[in-house]
Amino acid sequence: LVQLSLPEMALHYEHPQAILASAALALALFTLKVQPVAYDILFEDLAVCFSSGEDPTPLVAPACGALHALWVQSLSSPDAPIWKYAQCLREKFSRPEHHRVARFEPPAS
Repeated sequence: LVQLSLPEMALHYEHPQAILASAALALALFTLKVQPVAYDILFEDLAVCFSSGEDPTPLVAPACGALHALWVQSLSSPDAPIWKYAQCLREKFSRPEHHRVARFEPPAS
């Protein structure tokens, strides 16, 4: 999901790397319907990246929403600029060595 954001410079550089990566992981965890403890571990690890003691978790939701919107757009809109690039990523991540993760659809919301 982070790789999907690469050609979308505004999205890719709007958020700190740790936030964008955490948002991608949170979206993947949500898509896979994992247990809530997985989010606790994710946010615990994310907090290590912020030495100021600031709670970074509120920064994840906007990045997650933006990644989700991009994921949906990349699947549903052949006219979208991201579509052709997304097709290449889907081909790459449909291979067995990538565990065919491209088969997952974005959650409804």
